Amino acid sequence: EVDDLRTTYQVSQLNYEVAKSNLESIEEDLKKTEIYSPISGVIISADKEEGEAISGTNSAAQAAAIMTVADLSQMVVEVDINEVDIGKLKSGQVARIALDAFPEERFKGKVISIAPYSEITEGIVTYLVKVKVARPKIYLKPGMSAEVEILTAKREDVLLAPQFALQEKDGKNYLRIKKGKDFKQVEIKVGLITEEFAEIVSGVKEGEEILLGENNKLHSIVEQGGSIMPFGRMRGRRR
Repeated sequence: EVDDLRTTYQVSQLNYEVAKSNLESIEEDLKKTEIYSPISGVIISADKEEGEAISGTNSAAQAAAIMTVADLSQMVVEVDINEVDIGKLKSGQVARIALDAFPEERFKGKVISIAPYSEITEGIVTYLVKVKVARPKIYLKPGMSAEVEILTAKREDVLLAPQFALQEKDGKNYLRIKKGKDFKQVEIKVGLITEEFAEIVSGVKEGEEILLGENNKLHSIVEQGGSIMPFGRMRGRRR
């Protein structure tokens, strides 16, 4: 009877060890079902279905994407810049960003990188420029279309005139200046130009009145001390 009890105990002990080994194996397999993202962020797309088997690999190049995680606290707009304009840009320049989804809002940004190589699409040479959005709002989403204006130059203490008051002829610029009861067409030298104003380098004086287009309205040259900041406009996409 003692031998029978000893045998029963040994069998139970063996079964316990087998069950313990199975449990440890299951727990180890269970750990493999937990996948940790290398970055903090939000899952914006899943490439695998629940229950779908995933094979491991030691090569990053051979690894299959499981899901896409984005850090929405840091958003970047990618813009393709024509080679004609790329020489005006440099890292650190200030940008204004408008989204098609929120046309009434403007967001501040900054150029953070300019691709060292070009891309050719339909015969057009462009360079990829990345603009980081300052303090992005929570409702901004990756993939949204954007229009970016990059500050390419800035001048202080200049004379300004409305851009649409300029008249161009034979490659020269003119303003119609009030002289007594009449107007005189005066050749001027123009500096920086924005959508609204033009920098007047020479040809007119502070306070002189000019004729605006064909509506016969008068406008005084903005006094010395004006500021002009031309922004180059480009289309882009958010990443």
